[in-house]
Amino acid sequence: MKNITVLLLASLISTAAGQSQEKQFVVQKNVVSTENLLSENIEKKLAKEIYQAVKVKVPLAPISLKLPRETNLDYGYRIQAAFDKLMSKDYGLVTGYKMAYASLASQKKWGIPEPVSGTFMTKQQVLSGGKVLLDTFMGFHIETEIVFTLKKKVDKLIKTIDQLMPYIQSVHVGLDVPDLRYDTSKGKLTPLDVVAMSCGTHTYVIGKGVEPDRIDYNKIQLTLKRNNDLVYEGKATNVLGDPRESLRLLSNRLFSEGR
Repeated sequence: MKNITVLLLASLISTAAGQSQEKQFVVQKNVVSTENLLSENIEKKLAKEIYQAVKVKVPLAPISLKLPRETNLDYGYRIQAAFDKLMSKDYGLVTGYKMAYASLASQKKWGIPEPVSGTFMTKQQVLSGGKVLLDTFMGFHIETEIVFTLKKKVDKLIKTIDQLMPYIQSVHVGLDVPDLRYDTSKGKLTPLDVVAMSCGTHTYVIGKGVEPDRIDYNKIQLTLKRNNDLVYEGKATNVLGDPRESLRLLSNRLFSEGR
């Protein structure tokens, strides 16, 4: 994870069609019936459907409608891995990760036990002050972020924030501009759908970095304005009480997966 960027969701500003819809999601581990029903061919087929939607800019029905209700988030990540492999042909190597549902309130709303993540790639970064073409999106959103860059690979499970700090190179304010790739008029969105499409990762922007030891994480407040009109204000503590905690969870999951 050297020089990897991690964007942690602090707020969600919906600016176009495709508003998120609430739905309780049944999260189960090691569901035998699901494993018997779902094959590698199916996950690759679903990943290709999402990828084709990206290519032609036509949203598809949530893929969860095609899966058994008890399908767990682990299977969503298997679809995501196949989807990311297809996307990397167009957008390059992995440069970072996005965390979504990073607040306890959003996890409770969607019925999941922890944040979920998506993958960013080289060509998805836009420099500060750059431009993004609206017609490259199906469902345009802007999300304010706290961004961490890492200076070395996380090589063990991290139990505390203090153990995490030596890995952090810098902290930034950023913007995540994801793309909603589903037509929610055809069915309600679930966290599995979000995970499968890599949390909608499309474009991200990172501001100037600050050394991690110079920040009071309890006092970070993000403000988003459009033409000087206030759109959103939020505290970084909305992310599990401390945005570094979300980074710790992500680091541990990636380490457990050998990434």
